[in-house]
Amino acid sequence: MMNSSFLTAIMTVAIISVSSSLAVITTWLFFPQMRYKLFMQIIAFIAIGDLIGNIPYVMPYRGTAGGWWCTLSGLMNFTGYPIEWMWTTTLIYFLYSLSVKGYVPYRLWLYHLLCWGVPVVLALCSLSFGNLRAPDNIYEVCVIPIEVAPVAYHVVTYYGLFYACLITMVVLLVRLRVHMIHNPPDTPAKQRAFKVTIDAARWYSWILFVFWLPHNVTSVSTTGYSSHAYDILLMWKVLHGTATAVVFFVQSR
Repeated sequence: MMNSSFLTAIMTVAIISVSSSLAVITTWLFFPQMRYKLFMQIIAFIAIGDLIGNIPYVMPYRGTAGGWWCTLSGLMNFTGYPIEWMWTTTLIYFLYSLSVKGYVPYRLWLYHLLCWGVPVVLALCSLSFGNLRAPDNIYEVCVIPIEVAPVAYHVVTYYGLFYACLITMVVLLVRLRVHMIHNPPDTPAKQRAFKVTIDAARWYSWILFVFWLPHNVTSVSTTGYSSHAYDILLMWKVLHGTATAVVFFVQSR
């Protein structure tokens, strides 16, 4: 009964998060005045990554090793979230560039290549260690085999990418704050614009930290994905999509 109730809770949280991401994506698609704004596009890409990662948790089953759904859900999990991390980092970097340098990077194709391509390549490489399989509990989607080589690969790539993004965001936020101290905006309009930039950068990076860091720490320190703490923090990280949607709609009012 407890297992069934907890699985239902995770499915419910996933449905809420998927719906929240869809709301952001729908807003981007159906409001022409927002569709072509660069930062709105990036926020929509963040929502797409979160949507891809969370869809497998909506389902009541996880699949069997070698099965199509087990493989697909595992790859969606390994791909969607890193896409979200990288586009969030890109958002912070673009906000930083706009505030400090007065412009955003021009080679957008390069950021598309990195933010979509790197997660897909890393996820596909995980298949070289064998079929994805159902984990030790009934909540997590299919994972790589619990063996030294594949786990080491997963820690270095998947979690390594997360920490690289997180550290990059922290550095950019600190530099942005230092720039504001040494070069304060000299007009009310610039002050308002800089405040909006700081708020957006802080909120998107902060919620990534709050919803994902505990899960990553527990994942690395827990063997077999089988602890109660892992289960709770699994549900917590799925809520990240809801949090980003709330920030978007509040910031974009």
